[in-house]
Amino acid sequence: MTRVLGVALRVLVGLLVLVAVVWLGDYISFRYRLSHKTPDNPLETIRVQRTYAIPHKDGRAEYVFGEPEMVTCARSIFPHAGDPPCWYLQKSAAKPIQM
Repeated sequence: MTRVLGVALRVLVGLLVLVAVVWLGDYISFRYRLSHKTPDNPLETIRVQRTYAIPHKDGRAEYVFGEPEMVTCARSIFPHAGDPPCWYLQKSAAKPIQM
């Protein structure tokens, strides 16, 4: 049993180190591109139109579209500088918000 726990602990530590290295590489890449800025790199502004799903008593839902808004996002894997990653923002903006 102790051997299994030792292997599991090593795998867990290895995964944590891997995630930390990927995050650090993403952060360094983001900061480098921020200091050598070109248009839309590493920050981009995306037009997002939110969709609200309003449930009715009969089980159907009414969909209401909000006003389009411009949202700044980071072109990276993880969120940086308080902005969400662009891939996540585009994915989450397509989902209706349940009211």
